[in-house]
Amino acid sequence: MTVGEQAERFVEERLRAALPAGEFLVFANVEWIAPNRDGGPPCDGEADIVIAHAELGVLTIETKAGELSRDGQGTWWVGPNRLNRSPFAQAEASKHALLRKLTALPSWRTGEPPFAGHGVALPDADLASLPR
Repeated sequence: MTVGEQAERFVEERLRAALPAGEFLVFANVEWIAPNRDGGPPCDGEADIVIAHAELGVLTIETKAGELSRDGQGTWWVGPNRLNRSPFAQAEASKHALLRKLTALPSWRTGEPPFAGHGVALPDADLASLPR
């Protein structure tokens, strides 16, 4: 298991322990094939974690393990590895793709997308070291 997979599992376990059982559904490594934009070609998509609640909606979470940083040009890094886009942009793109996929289902009744949000989990962040 990679460091990233370990971090995702850690976050998933903490969320399952923290959220009331039966009210929230927690899904790990949610994969789909859908267009990135309306009318676009299908492509693979994935969210590290999706939390669903019947009344509150859906939350997609991107998990990043290791030391996350951003340089003066706005480029994001995990340790020495450059990211193609920010983890926040990844989480947001996953949210939009998942909403398009959900609302395209024949069984989707309302015609409106659910309430939705996105976030980033940084299990290796040292909050004590951050400035106040």
